[in-house]
Amino acid sequence: MNKIYELFILSLVIVFNSCKSYRLNADDNSWQPYRKGDILLFEHENGIIDTINVIKSSLSKSKKIIQPYRLINRRAELNVAISSIHNSSKKNNFHNSTRDTIEFFKISNNPVGKYLSFVNYSSINGKYFALPIEIMKDFHYEDSTLGDCYLVDKIEAYASSKSQYSSVLFSKQYGFLRFVLKDGDSIKLKEFIRNGVNILP
Repeated sequence: MNKIYELFILSLVIVFNSCKSYRLNADDNSWQPYRKGDILLFEHENGIIDTINVIKSSLSKSKKIIQPYRLINRRAELNVAISSIHNSSKKNNFHNSTRDTIEFFKISNNPVGKYLSFVNYSSINGKYFALPIEIMKDFHYEDSTLGDCYLVDKIEAYASSKSQYSSVLFSKQYGFLRFVLKDGDSIKLKEFIRNGVNILP
């Protein structure tokens, strides 16, 4: 009888745990710098300009993943900025096409923790690296003009695959500020246009 009772309790624990919804709080969402309608101009050292148009920025729950050992699938909450990208060069050195749609920046809360996903946008191939929110303090960097920034330079430890970047400079207010490539070249945010105004200082 004891065994049956233990199995019943275990089943309840599994069911209720599987129903758990992973939500982002206000502090988590404060990492999302982009709004629908924002236009970002990034300049490569060779003068090529990438225009990023934020076409959607919203909270959503991820799609259910079929996991047979769970009676009810867990739900992750996401805060995603979806963008289109256009490159000014007809001879495209970085992109697979001149226009694509990407998840430009994503915050997620799921069973393994809360993460910020940094895009590897210049290759448009789904590669990114994700950092746990709690370790972002390790990358804090004070910029005299831009204020609080985060200089992420330990990319290989967190990348889903080999990254072409050696570092990324990020701000909660302005988002991606600079990508430094392993060959020494850099891509810098030139303008951040919101409601027709460049909000960069």
